[in-house]
Amino acid sequence: MSDRTIGKRLPGWKEGIDVLLAAAAAAVMILPAPPVFSTGSGWAGCFLLLLLRRTGFRFAGAAALAIAAAGIWLGDRPWTALLAVAELALLAAWLKRGREDLLPAELGYQLFVVAPSALLAALASGGAIGAAAEMAAGSLVAGAASALLADLAHHYRPLERLAARLAGARETARVPLRRMIAHLAAGAAVVPGLLIVLLAGLPGSPLENEAPELAGLPAPAALMVSAAAAVLSATFGALWLSRRISVAFERLASATNGLHQKLRQGADVPWPVGGAAEAAEIAVNCREIADRLAVQYDTNERLTASLREKTARLRASEAALERLSYQDTLTSLPNRFYFYERLRSMTGECGDRGVGVMMLDIDRFKQVNDSLGHASGDEMLRIIADRLRRVCDESAVICRLGGDEYAILVPGGSREALGRIGDAVIEAAAEPVRVGDQELYVGVSIGISLYPDDGVRVEELVRNADTAMYTAKEAGGRRYEFYSSSMKEQVSERLEMETSLHKALELNQFEVFYQPRMDADGERTLGFEALVRWYRPGRGYVPPDLFIPLAEETGVIHAIGDWVLRQACRQCVAWVEAGYPPAVVAVNVSPRQFENPRFVERVEAILLETGMRPEWLELEITESFLHRDRNAVVDTLRRLKKRGIRISIDDFGTGYSSLSQLKNLPIHAVKIDRTFIRHIDTDCKNASIVSAIMALAHSMNLRVVAEGVETEDELRQLRRMHCDELQGYYFSAPVRAEDALPFLRKLREPSGSRAASSE
Repeated sequence: MSDRTIGKRLPGWKEGIDVLLAAAAAAVMILPAPPVFSTGSGWAGCFLLLLLRRTGFRFAGAAALAIAAAGIWLGDRPWTALLAVAELALLAAWLKRGREDLLPAELGYQLFVVAPSALLAALASGGAIGAAAEMAAGSLVAGAASALLADLAHHYRPLERLAARLAGARETARVPLRRMIAHLAAGAAVVPGLLIVLLAGLPGSPLENEAPELAGLPAPAALMVSAAAAVLSATFGALWLSRRISVAFERLASATNGLHQKLRQGADVPWPVGGAAEAAEIAVNCREIADRLAVQYDTNERLTASLREKTARLRASEAALERLSYQDTLTSLPNRFYFYERLRSMTGECGDRGVGVMMLDIDRFKQVNDSLGHASGDEMLRIIADRLRRVCDESAVICRLGGDEYAILVPGGSREALGRIGDAVIEAAAEPVRVGDQELYVGVSIGISLYPDDGVRVEELVRNADTAMYTAKEAGGRRYEFYSSSMKEQVSERLEMETSLHKALELNQFEVFYQPRMDADGERTLGFEALVRWYRPGRGYVPPDLFIPLAEETGVIHAIGDWVLRQACRQCVAWVEAGYPPAVVAVNVSPRQFENPRFVERVEAILLETGMRPEWLELEITESFLHRDRNAVVDTLRRLKKRGIRISIDDFGTGYSSLSQLKNLPIHAVKIDRTFIRHIDTDCKNASIVSAIMALAHSMNLRVVAEGVETEDELRQLRRMHCDELQGYYFSAPVRAEDALPFLRKLREPSGSRAASSE
């Protein structure tokens, strides 16, 4: 310990053992002691020095003087207290010189101060040489034990280490090898020597009578002197041995300190020789590693020169990549990353002048891409980008965000200015686009949001512009829409409906209603159409035209369609089991369901599960099926018909299909859409269309079903046209199963004259 470290810290609870040992030393000095401690200044000095290490020289010196005064006043050996003060001063000087261990200084103090003092005190009082030897030897052993214990308490910090271990902290303090060896070897001699001194000094000790005298000394004195000599020789031997063993490791540690810097600088490393065999072997291994590292450093230096050259080229490449990271390679417009950074900077630069955010999407681009190929789609994207550059001024920032989505940033744009830009963009996009030999007509839908009116955060502005753009697309496209708060409510309502739709089947919120299909006279029931209804608690019934498209878009239609088919089949079987004639139940099939390769197997499984006869089931498909893979559609229809299931075309006439397509389809009936039935008694065009459809269908032996019959006049007109089946609110709205019983009582099977169709 050096003078710079003495007294820098106050004692804490972890080091409370120092205070306890110092208090014990003070008690030994003050209170009357047995003869073995008659010169116990070693205990006092060493343990009081613990206070010096914690609190500094002034506090420890004042404590020593106070204890010495108390010892002179209360104790029976005042000169012992005075020796303790001297011991404390000598040990303090030893520590001030930067020495860390007390044991060598304490032994020197005992040899050169305490032993002569004990001899002089014995001679002065007329005592025997044996008593003086006993006092000197006991003091030496006790002083060595106290110094060793003080060193252990100071260097190893037992309480502090224990507390750190209990707290889960990693132990970082380390004790040098030299000190550990010296303490271990010295302790091996000091502990037995202290026991011998204690036994020899006890009154009535068996050693007093049994042990022979040695060199004229009484047995206890001889034993104490022998123990002191053993402690002295063992301690100095331990100090020499520890230095001998540890010197090689110390040199090795010094040599490896900052080794990488020495190797880089090419400096000579003083590797140790001799010493312990293990240290020599470690030194050899370290030298081999260092030699290999030196070679590696030389290789690295050569590589560094090569890397510097490559780094220069990489920097040039990085500059090019940085330009590319903000540019769309297809259209050479800024990309999504640049768009967001530029929008953030614009909102800070323009302030109250505002920023217009226009999001553009090409209408029906997917159809062009899928039908003509990606190369044609890319060409269209480049043409649209060039037209945007043409109609926007230099202050506007045009970006391609990805796919067919573009964005235009207009600094300081008002609603009027943004509207003019929107009109110009729509007009430019509406011009014919020539891709190869094809001339295409496309349009764009635009959504517009303004900073700061529609949001202050970039993400909010973009989201609101997107919302307005999708509103424009849902309105038919080729238009622009400014964002409004009501749009956000619509989007939120749609998201909420989508979430509720996923849970509706699980919560049993769907119901199946049945609308009767009547004969031309309106007297007999020919069957029913099963229609799904969704009841949202607290919201009432949701119109089918709202949730059916959403179910198809999200894929929930598969589960809903299977559930409706299963419920309709179960109800039909239940009616038959109740004694009613079998009724043909028509169930609508979504295009998403029909596209499933295992659709026929799913229908068969439901029929088997419910016990439904195939001839009691009619599946209704729309004309949109006819625009898909015709061979796959016909194959699926043939498989269904082969199993005895009826097939009808629903909403016929709205898909602008050629009537001649019906001749190759394995179907049983066509259902004329309600738009043609409405006002058929007064609208000559509708009447002509319906008459033509009926004539063609009857010529192909197909039944005709008229949907949406609502008036007596419409019924009479359809009867004159010889329509086979009628359905509409004139007869009944869709009703629950229990309310359909009156129609079941006048049920008859449909006529079989037109029940089959050509293959």
